[in-house]
Amino acid sequence: MARKYGKLPAVLDKRTLQMGRYTLATPPPYVQWNRGFNIDWGMMLNGPNNGSTGAPTDGLGDCVEAAKGHAVQTWTLDNGRLVTPPDSVVLSNYEQNGGYVLGDPNTDNGEDELSSLKAWRKGDFGGHKLSGFVDPAPGNTVHVAQSIWLFAGLFTGIQVPESFEDQVDSGQIIDVVPNDSLTGEGHALWLDGHDFISKVPTFSFKTWGMLRKMTVRFFLEYTDEAHCLLSPDWINSHGISPSQFDFATLNADLAQVTA
Repeated sequence: MARKYGKLPAVLDKRTLQMGRYTLATPPPYVQWNRGFNIDWGMMLNGPNNGSTGAPTDGLGDCVEAAKGHAVQTWTLDNGRLVTPPDSVVLSNYEQNGGYVLGDPNTDNGEDELSSLKAWRKGDFGGHKLSGFVDPAPGNTVHVAQSIWLFAGLFTGIQVPESFEDQVDSGQIIDVVPNDSLTGEGHALWLDGHDFISKVPTFSFKTWGMLRKMTVRFFLEYTDEAHCLLSPDWINSHGISPSQFDFATLNADLAQVTA
């Protein structure tokens, strides 16, 4: 089954807050915010679809928007009620943020994560807001695990190796394959868990409607950007997330960055 990609090369902004600035507790060795749900999480137009929105039935290169949709699913599931943004929301955001024009395949060129997240912070995603984001060092697995634990996930981007899609389809744990080559594609993924208890440490992620796992070494080999997303969907009315993190200091920093 053909699927799409669409993440453009990582863009850096020196103003982006860094996870290393904050003193955070050691994360637990096992976190799974998908709560064991084994369901179709939705293609979100990033591959074959029924064409109900008018988008091509073979999909769009909107993986950045699809990853946003999977983030919303995680936040809402863990706060009591799973919400899946409709394809119409995904499409409208791809049009606004990626410059896609419905019916014109020449405009289906993907988007970069940083610009898309900045646009989300200023607007919304089907009514779901983004207060800001903080970047861990992708090569620091403690930062990555802290981000997943405290923020219910991690918005990441990988450079795709040739073996990736076949491994996803097989359902196996995605791992580094010797002598693998890059496809030249970039792909946005939503990580929603980590398992450092098992013999092979892994991160769980959602893509193309599926929940899969990748080894930590695969993450370290191919990830070129990662962003912790701060969402009101995750913070309850007392300003504390389900993982019991107080966001007061972080919010103060974000107020200066976004002013």
